[in-house]
Amino acid sequence: MIRLAILVALVGMAIPMTVCAKAFPRTEVPIREVVLGRGVHRYAIPITIGGTSVEAALDTGSTGLRVLPRALPPAALKAGGPPVGISYNGGTRFAGRAIDQSFGIGTGPERAVTIQRIDTVDCREGVPQCEASHATGDQYGIQGEGVAGEGFAAILGIGLKASSVPNPLRSMGVTRWIVELPTEQGSPGRLVLNPDDAEIAGYQRVRMADAEGNQVEGCLAFRLPEQPICGLAEIDTGAPTLRVVSNTPHEPVPPGTSATIAIGDPASGPRAEIVVGQRQRATRLRFEAQPGARKPRLFLGVAPYRVWSVLYDIEAREIGFKPRQGR
Repeated sequence: MIRLAILVALVGMAIPMTVCAKAFPRTEVPIREVVLGRGVHRYAIPITIGGTSVEAALDTGSTGLRVLPRALPPAALKAGGPPVGISYNGGTRFAGRAIDQSFGIGTGPERAVTIQRIDTVDCREGVPQCEASHATGDQYGIQGEGVAGEGFAAILGIGLKASSVPNPLRSMGVTRWIVELPTEQGSPGRLVLNPDDAEIAGYQRVRMADAEGNQVEGCLAFRLPEQPICGLAEIDTGAPTLRVVSNTPHEPVPPGTSATIAIGDPASGPRAEIVVGQRQRATRLRFEAQPGARKPRLFLGVAPYRVWSVLYDIEAREIGFKPRQGR
């Protein structure tokens, strides 16, 4: 979901993520697929906030746990803290306060982490028709496509971008995790926190491109003679489409066109065949021209997770890919 504009009280000050010194035990968390009324697929996991169960959208493209007031305990609604905010690619913007809350996930112990209490939801300048303009107040749900009553009361961003609201997994001492979305054939989805050494074997690993964490070098290739489009690639469970940003316009690619996603080294890295235009597999594709862009950016969204089990190894600064069985 994500090209983040982080709004912090002290503009330009990077607030480092803290890692809890106490190790977090290996645990599995189920990932549920939610199909919205408009047919968009979203992914959610159960968590606890202040001892209360909450279903949160799982977003690997953003950082931080951000919660609407209806999912917070009464004391949290009055808690003070520094102002923080975030703006998502679709134009929706959250403003609120950074507060400490007890957070639990899986079978691990609850621990205090910093979250964002979302006090206001609106649209970023220049995007007046974002989803927040269609569903407001108690009818608004995160990732709900602007449909009243759909979406979630919280979003758990487990990306690694610098943020005033840190990745709660890292704050709790989780140093690696595996994301496996549910498959069309019925295999359940799961988020594995601190998997053991045997579980992380067999992944084809790619070095993270930079400190952003969820970016790698990648290519999107069509049939010859067209040349592959290569650049920084971002994978993101919160983005249900493919998007390519470059400095020159590109003709639309017709639905049904075969394409290849390549991660890392185009010759030897992980590769997957896709068909453009399939909503179920998150392969709807659009191109955006941004004059002055030095290199193409590939926003691959959910599509890679439909093909691979994805390992994040923070200490090694690597992302691993392993084909899903029965995908």
